Amino acid sequence: MSMTDTTATRAAAPVDVVPELVASLAVIVLAIYGLAGAPSSFLGITTIVFGVALLLFGGEAMATIHRQVGRRSQTLAMTAMGGWSTVFLAGFAGIVLGVLALLDIAATSLVSIALIVFGGAFLISSRAARNLQAFVLNSMEADPSMRQFAEDVSMDATGLQMMAGVTAIILGILAITGIDQTVLVFVGLLELGCASALASLFVSESFVRVMQRA
Repeated sequence: MSMTDTTATRAAAPVDVVPELVASLAVIVLAIYGLAGAPSSFLGITTIVFGVALLLFGGEAMATIHRQVGRRSQTLAMTAMGGWSTVFLAGFAGIVLGVLALLDIAATSLVSIALIVFGGAFLISSRAARNLQAFVLNSMEADPSMRQFAEDVSMDATGLQMMAGVTAIILGILAITGIDQTVLVFVGLLELGCASALASLFVSESFVRVMQRA
């Protein structure tokens, strides 16, 4: 993607996805390295990185809502922030659990809990992201066919996030029971990283196309 396209992506997308994308790619690399036989400390590190991704994404989303939605309706803005504040808190909780895991305090159990928290955050953020994207699309003056394209992509991304969230929750629960904890947590973080990166890229690209036709 060129510099112009990158600038357009950041301007067009309802939320700046660059920090989340970078953190998601880092999680993918760390999770693959962990599955390849990295030290158990990588569980805590990978958990912290994904927690940072959620923290940044949730904070950026709340700031976007305050800028774009708050000008029109404070009530609507507060309602929209509800889901994103949960994502923000889930990221903070993941960072804390990851740090405790690095200190070797019930490490595998804590990162398993963090995986469940991340899965729940994905379920919540999928709906919150869909609502925010719909609001931004409705405020654009673009070709109806391109707006429909962006809406379809947003819906597909929402479905991807929901499936990834449910999968992460299931893997986290299985890990807590003691079934291949390290492997299951790394697999869960890997699929969350992949889903997050793909959803960010798809939604950003669709908004760029809408803005180019607006």
